[in-house]
Amino acid sequence: MRSQSYRAKLLVVLLAVGGLAPLATRATSSTIPVASPGDSPTEALLRRYIAAFNQHDVQATLACVDTAFRWYNVAGDSMKLVIAGRETQRSVLTRYFKAFPDVSSDNSGISVNGPWAMVRERIVWTGAKGRTESVTLAVYEVRDGQIKRVFYFPAESRSSSPEPSR
Repeated sequence: MRSQSYRAKLLVVLLAVGGLAPLATRATSSTIPVASPGDSPTEALLRRYIAAFNQHDVQATLACVDTAFRWYNVAGDSMKLVIAGRETQRSVLTRYFKAFPDVSSDNSGISVNGPWAMVRERIVWTGAKGRTESVTLAVYEVRDGQIKRVFYFPAESRSSSPEPSR
């Protein structure tokens, strides 16, 4: 069995997928609807991507990303390539949803500037230590109607389970 540390690292890697906050059931984010009348094409794409993530629909998430999709984790002065290509994302997401069957994403908004979109993502999942929550910022690059790159910044995590009584 894989360690909790491995799962936590995998979770950070997969926060992108768009995104992400777990619930007991797989539902679309209550904060960001699947579509809004005033959405730009970039916002609409990201909402579809997040909804597909929350439904654990790997194929639908892949439909939103470019074949040469790249996912980077940014920390301090360094940036690490985590996922290279749509097919790599397929295998990563498949493993991720199996490891965290109640994971889903909740987002506080999407801010778009040309091909760039910033999203504050809150992901919640159940692990060995109970319910855990992680909040991060992600910047998506959208070109030709698909997500080309995503840059994830360090997440702030905390356990949402009550402390054991003494």
